[in-house]
Order: sequence, then C-alpha cells, then structure tokens
Amino acid sequence: MTSVDNGISSFTGHPVTPFVEPQHQEEWQVLIKALSYRTRFQLFFAVVRDGLYRDRLIDLCEQAMLVADRQVFRVDLSQPQWSAGFESLENWLQENVPAGSVVHLFNADDWFNPINIAALNIRRNALAEHIDARLLWWLSSTAVEQIARNAPDAWSWRAGVFDFRSKAPSVDVEQPPSASEFWRELPKNTSLDKQARNERINELIAIDKNEMHESVRLSLLDERADLLQSIGDWDAALTIRQNEELPVYEKLGDVRAIAITKGKIADIMQSRGQLDAALAIRQNEQLPVYEKLGDVRAIAITKGKIADIMQSRGQLYAAFAIRQNEELPVYEKLGDVRAIAITKGQIADIMQSRGQLDAALAIRQNEELPVYEKLGDVREIAITKGKIADIMQSRGQLEAALAIRQNEQLPVYEKLGD
Repeated sequence: MTSVDNGISSFTGHPVTPFVEPQHQEEWQVLIKALSYRTRFQLFFAVVRDGLYRDRLIDLCEQAMLVADRQVFRVDLSQPQWSAGFESLENWLQENVPAGSVVHLFNADDWFNPINIAALNIRRNALAEHIDARLLWWLSSTAVEQIARNAPDAWSWRAGVFDFRSKAPSVDVEQPPSASEFWRELPKNTSLDKQARNERINELIAIDKNEMHESVRLSLLDERADLLQSIGDWDAALTIRQNEELPVYEKLGDVRAIAITKGKIADIMQSRGQLDAALAIRQNEQLPVYEKLGDVRAIAITKGKIADIMQSRGQLYAAFAIRQNEELPVYEKLGDVRAIAITKGQIADIMQSRGQLDAALAIRQNEELPVYEKLGDVREIAITKGKIADIMQSRGQLEAALAIRQNEQLPVYEKLGD
C-alpha cells in the first residue's frame, strides 16, 4: 500500500491472506465480478458489521482488482481533509481517479450528514458524467437507510447493495436489492454520445462471451438492450428483452423482474406506435403487479406511461388528470426532484398543446430548468430550452427562439453526437 494523501491510498500490490466468511461467499463473488467487468460510473453500497472485517474485505478486493488490472483507491472520510463536504470529495475524484478504477469509501457514517446526503442526491448526474469509476461505499445499515430515504435520486442509481453482516437485517425500511438481484438498478449509459454508446454495445457483446454469474450477465444484457433502444435499434433490443431476459425471470418466478421487463417491451411498442399493445401491457401485466407489491414509485411511473399513451392519442384531459393527481403527488412525497421536474414538464407539454403558453412557459423557466441546472443534466437543459424556444416561436418571437436554437441547443447536441 502506497500512501498518496492523508486518508487516501492507492493499491500497488502486497501479499494478503484474508478470507470471506462462508455465509457471504455468494454475495462476495457477485460483487467482485460486478467490479471487474468494464462499465462506466457505478454506485455500490456494502453493509458491514465492523471495521476489522471491512478492512479484510477491502484487502481481498484489492487483490482481485489487481488481477483484473483495476487501480484501487481507499478514501477514509473520517480524515479532516474531507470535512469541507461533498464538493471536496467530488473534485478529488474528478482530478485524481483514473478511468476504470475502484474507490472504497469508508468511515462515512458521520460524514453522511443531511447536507452531504442532499449533495449526493443532487450531484449524482454530474458524478456519472465526469467520473468513470466504481464507487463502493462501506456503511452501517443506519447510514444506508438514511441514504435510501433521503437521497432517492442517488439511491435509484445504486448498482448493488451487498450485506456482509452475520445477522439478518433488522432495519425497518424498504430493503435494498441483494447481490443476486442488483442488475435491476444499474445506471445506464444512454446519456453518452452516440459513438460512445456504439462502442459500449460492442464492448458488451464481447464481454457476453465470457463465463459469468447469471445476475451479472442479466445486468449486462439489460444495459445492452437499453443502449440499442437509445440508438433506435428496436428489433435488437426487443430480441434481448423477449428471448434472453424474460425467459430467465419467468423461470425464476421473479414477478417484479417480469413486470419490469414487460414494461421495457411496452416501451419499444410505444415507440413504434403500437399503442394498444403497449397499453394492454401497462394496464394488465405491470400495474397489477406493482399494486400487489405496494411499490408506489413503480405504480406512479407506470401510470405516467399510460398518460403518455393517452397524450399521444390526444386524450389530453385524461393525461393531465393522471399527471396532476396520480403521478406528481407521489414524487413530491418521495422527494424525487428529478421525477417532479419531469412530470411538471409533461404537464407543461399538455398546457402548451392547449395553447396555455404563459402557464407552460412559467413551468419551463421556474420549475423545470432550475432543477436540471442544479443536477448538471446538460441534455435535459437543452431539451427544456428548446421547448421554451417553441413557445417563443408560437408567439412570433422568432429572433429569441433562433438565438436559443443556435447558441444553447445546437452546441449541446453537437457535443453529445445527437
């Protein structure tokens, strides 16, 4: 171990002989495989009972990552240099962590105060855009619970939650997915430019030829299908969903995974204009499952997709009612700032279609755009500014609309390769 900074170290290789306790072997193997495969930014959480066992596991992980040609860093967040808060950590990660690295962050329970939890929630998009690394947070169950409750945007991007305690979880919260089901929550790379997305697709095809844990393969298949969908290759995406993902989940009897995958099949149908087939899946095969599971977020998302279909058919009043009364209140209760902004934007779409331009513009400028700017989401900023330009164009403010198109939209899309 070579010291780089106070509270930071970079692994250069040393002989260690720690072991993983028998009850954690399967969890451990999935974690190591997930860290070893080439993906971009990911957030992992590991729940551990004590610092001694945690350090043994980190040592063993460093050995495995050395074999996988991954550079590994340790960040001790109890050190004074991190007392400045989340911004100092984010800056250090951007400036010092090479692409493909694994970063262990520990002694973070006290560091994750309400301010830093809120910062993680707000900055998750910027982290994903600028940091090409796996961040593995070693935390107590209490800290994980606080993040799950108070940082829903960041929590939704978790790539896996791994439990290395000896006893069963005792916290009364919505339990995070275990290692065997972590694939469901992997952040996707669909915000990358088109060339990078195609490169990643080819990379995933090559990786798929290797032996790997079934849950890891499912996560990589799911990512590939998402990327194919994002570049408009509907047939290839649909083939993966129907022939490779869905049969596995049906065999496992995993009702949630089946519903999620069928929803993604409905997304493809919806994009192709097969609205009746998509609506049937939403209403008959997705919504009843989520209602039975009591998953309020999934219910709201599915109802939003139903509203999308109604909006496409010109049923604006029905769509508006769902957005206003069944979607928005759920996201507000959950404190999901991104989902709130998206839903308000969709409400503004309806207002714009009805000719309520002042109301739509007020939402765009005051309730949508500031959120995306705070999140650092350049694509959504450009899209929202484009919709503001649409309103100006409808009003005859052509010079103002043109200025937005040329100076604030086009450069972003050119940079993204869209």
